[in-house]
Amino acid sequence: MNSHQQLEKILQHNKDGSYSTQSARADVLHQFINDMHQAGYKDFKLLKVGGRHIDRAVSGWKDNNLSPATMANRVSHLRWLSQKINKQNIVPRTNRELGIGRRSYVAQVDQSQQLPNQATMNQFTQRQQLSMQLAREFGLRREESLKFQVNVADKGDRVDLKPSWCKGGRARSIDVKTQEQRQLLDKIKSVVGKQNQSLIPKEQTYYKAMKDLSNKCSEHGIKMHGLRHAYAQDRYKEITGRDAPVRSNEAVPRDQIDKAARLQISQELGHNRIEITNCYLGSNS
Repeated sequence: MNSHQQLEKILQHNKDGSYSTQSARADVLHQFINDMHQAGYKDFKLLKVGGRHIDRAVSGWKDNNLSPATMANRVSHLRWLSQKINKQNIVPRTNRELGIGRRSYVAQVDQSQQLPNQATMNQFTQRQQLSMQLAREFGLRREESLKFQVNVADKGDRVDLKPSWCKGGRARSIDVKTQEQRQLLDKIKSVVGKQNQSLIPKEQTYYKAMKDLSNKCSEHGIKMHGLRHAYAQDRYKEITGRDAPVRSNEAVPRDQIDKAARLQISQELGHNRIEITNCYLGSNS
C-alpha cells in the first residue's frame, strides 16, 4: 500500500469536521505526499513520517512565498495527521517554532472578484451559476450557497439561513435590499419548483457537488471567496457612503459609522467578529 492509499484509509476512518474541512484536509495531505516525493524522498512512507519531513514541507512553502495564513492552515492538517498516526511530537506545538509568523487578517490588496462574463458563466451548470450568484448577491459561503433552500429561506424581506447550512452551525438572517437579490431568489424558485430543494443536484451528494463547483471555479480562475469580498465591499459603500480602504487605498475615519458598518457586515457574512472585516475591507488605521 503506497502513501496515498494509506492516507485515503486514514481519511475514510476519520471524518472529522465539515465536508469542506475534510476536502481541504485531503487536498493538503495528498499534496504533502507529492511534495515529499518531489523533494527526493522517493520511498516516502506516510506512516513513517518524521520531523525532517515536516521541516522540508514548511521550507518549500516558504520558498514558494505562501502566506502565513496558508502555511498555518496546512500545518493544522499535518497536526491532525500526526495525531491519527500517534506521532504527535513530529509537529511542533506552535507555528512560531516552524518560523511561521502570525496570521495577518488585514487585506493589503483588493481580493474581490465579480461574476465572469456570460460566455464563461455558460461553462457552469445552471445550479452552479446560481450558487455563484448567491455568493455575490448575499455574501454566502460555497457550502451555504449549495445547501441553500430558497423555499425555506425566503421570508420576503429577508432570507433566513438554517444552522445546518452555515459554518459552525451559526444561523443568520440577511435582508433582501436590492432588486437583483429579489430577482435571483425568484430565479432559483423557478429552477427548484415548490419543493424544499437545495442547489445540490438530486443525483449528487454535497461533497460531489462541492468538488465539481470548486474544480470548475479553479479552471476559470474564480474564487467564491472573492465574490464574498465584493459583497462586503459593496455593503460598506452602501452603509457608509464611501469606498472600503482596500478598494480606495485611502484611510477612512475610525468613527461610529465605520464601526457600525463593520459590525453589520461581519454579521451578514456569518462571522460576528468585527475584526474579521479587516480581511475583506482593509484596515481603517
